Amino acid sequence: MTEITSLTNPLVKSMVRLRERRTRDASGTFLIEGTTELRRAQFRSDLNIETVLVRQKRTYVAHGNERVITVSDEVLDKVAMRGAGAQVVAVAHQFDTALSSLAQTTGLVLIAEGIEKPGNLGTMLRTADATGAAVIICDPLVDVFSPQVVRASLGCLFTVPMARATRKEAIAWSSGHTTVVGTPEADRSLYETDLTGPVALVIGSEHDGVSAEWKAAAAVQCSIPMAGHADSLNAATSAALMLYEAVRQRRHR
Repeated sequence: MTEITSLTNPLVKSMVRLRERRTRDASGTFLIEGTTELRRAQFRSDLNIETVLVRQKRTYVAHGNERVITVSDEVLDKVAMRGAGAQVVAVAHQFDTALSSLAQTTGLVLIAEGIEKPGNLGTMLRTADATGAAVIICDPLVDVFSPQVVRASLGCLFTVPMARATRKEAIAWSSGHTTVVGTPEADRSLYETDLTGPVALVIGSEHDGVSAEWKAAAAVQCSIPMAGHADSLNAATSAALMLYEAVRQRRHR
């Protein structure tokens, strides 16, 4: 097992640069930081993990052909975005996120339109994992390989059937599902909406909401009842409420 202690090592420098999207896009690689995240990454058979940096006095069991390198605390703290909190940081190759690659779904799909905040996207992926849903990110330019998405999802980026698509592609794909748009303007309550069949739940960004195109394509528009003064919820919270209502209805039908 190789060991690195120098902060100026070329590999260390190249991994630090992977924090930037342009470097990730150019290299086709990204960072996986954290023991839980890396363990969940190993669920994907199509994910090629290239290199793993392990903090000194920690152990890591390789699951493939990845190169495992022990590094000093100073080196790992420099590479890891969470600093001293991380025990491992890996470099992996980006996997296919085309809509055609989406695995068979259970009939419950979350379509996230224009979700720019990586924390929100990561939380949605984590909730999708918990509810058994697939996720279509309705914006092919969203950076799903951001370290913040990997971290916020706790590695569920690797466990959830997930794809990126244009709005037109996603609308066409969802034709086999009942499309339910969540919007505060809707008169129908979420709890009055049938979510028991194949359903695609559409959530928009907090700033712009769901687009007019999705509203026109939707079979149903519904809102989440609110008793207070706020007129909307965080996008990730709204997604969680809609997904769990679908799960509840499926269990009690």
